[in-house]
This record gives sequence, C-alpha cells and structure tokens, in this order.
Amino acid sequence: MKVPANFYIFKGVEISTNLGHLLVFGLKDDSWNIWASNTYLNVFEVLKNVHRLGGICVPAHPFRGWESIGGYVFEMDGFDAIETHNGLNSEDMDQKAIHTAHIKNLPSIGGSDCHNMKLVGQAFTEFKNPVRTIEELVEEIRRGNCRGKVL
Repeated sequence: MKVPANFYIFKGVEISTNLGHLLVFGLKDDSWNIWASNTYLNVFEVLKNVHRLGGICVPAHPFRGWESIGGYVFEMDGFDAIETHNGLNSEDMDQKAIHTAHIKNLPSIGGSDCHNMKLVGQAFTEFKNPVRTIEELVEEIRRGNCRGKVL
C-alpha cells in the first residue's frame, strides 16, 4: 500500500488507568507522569495533569472488554474526544463508541491500535483541515474538525 503524501503520524501515549485505557496527545515530554512507571493510574489525576500541560485525553477502544472505559464515559466529564474507530475492534464495539460520542457531543477519532505492521492505517482519523503538527492535531480535535474511519 502506498502511503499518501498527506498522511501524518504523531506521537501519543496510551495510558492504563484504573478505569481503562486513555490516549493522550499534545504533550512534549513525560512530565504528565508524576507516578513514574506505575500502571492503572487514577483516571481523574491523569486527566487533570494532561489538561494542565495542554494535552488532550481520549478513551481508547472504550467498549473492548476488561480494558474498556466505556460505561464510565457516560458518567464522567473531561474527555476531549472518543476513539470511535479502532483497528482491533469489532464493528459492534465501534458502533457503541460512535453512539456514545454522539450522546456526549464529543469528537470522533480513529486509531490503528497496531501490534504488527499489517494493521497500520486500518483505522485512522480524517481531519477537515490540514494537520501538519501535533499542535494542529490537538486544536482540530478540540474543535471537532475530525472523524474516525476504518478502511
């Protein structure tokens, strides 16, 4: 598969919290992580630290089994978008995430969640405006100028 010239890959981190996985974008370093290498961090503390540093937090694959934050998304505020399309999700999982994003009025993003090269690009985020930097990515997600998609 030939990668189009306007296909960008940006640094992010997937954080294991006590309520599920969070995707974080827009941070320049690991200063968000005041806990060192601990896992299953308190989701509220992660949200607070990431937002304090100007980043955004997105529930990753919110309806996929034990690692999902799905049920909590309805009860919580502070998320900047929802990953509605994931390369390892079933269509049903993605549909639940799409429905949740609609109800919560949150932007939609997509991610490959790739654990091997074959999965890269299977799910992705399409933007209305050109995004060439991590700062533009964060701003476009905050504005809702994006949507998750799968191939």
